[in-house]
Amino acid sequence: MGCIGRWNVLLWFLFLILYGTSTVRTGNQGSRSSRQRRHTPPPPTVQRRPIQRTPPLSDSEMKISWCVARPEIVTPALKQYITSTCKRINCSQIKKGKPCYFGNDLRMEASYLLSCILHDTRNCNLEIGDLIHDDPSTGKCKFPRLAIPA
Repeated sequence: MGCIGRWNVLLWFLFLILYGTSTVRTGNQGSRSSRQRRHTPPPPTVQRRPIQRTPPLSDSEMKISWCVARPEIVTPALKQYITSTCKRINCSQIKKGKPCYFGNDLRMEASYLLSCILHDTRNCNLEIGDLIHDDPSTGKCKFPRLAIPA
């Protein structure tokens, strides 16, 4: 066997190593050569169930709460609460010219901030506020609310 013949045999063995015996040429059958292929079953199908979304609950199915400043809290305590809270959250809605600016009514401004925090953290500061279930919103100022399934 010449040099080229050895290379052909070597390439044939490399082909078998790389591609295995799943694709093998059989001998001459007339003038054509045919290939035999190994049958591989199709991958199993996974049946997926559609996601069932529950409709949102209506207000009648929810317990709606707001946190408002208690009436007995004095003005200096309200001012201190508003000042310290505005360092932590956005107080733009209680600034002059905004819908929840109440002028000198610090109790309403503190109540708005208490409701904002209740909405965000589900926590009412009971040192200064109380939970109520009647909407304290007035005019264009809509107080944030906490809705919990009843």
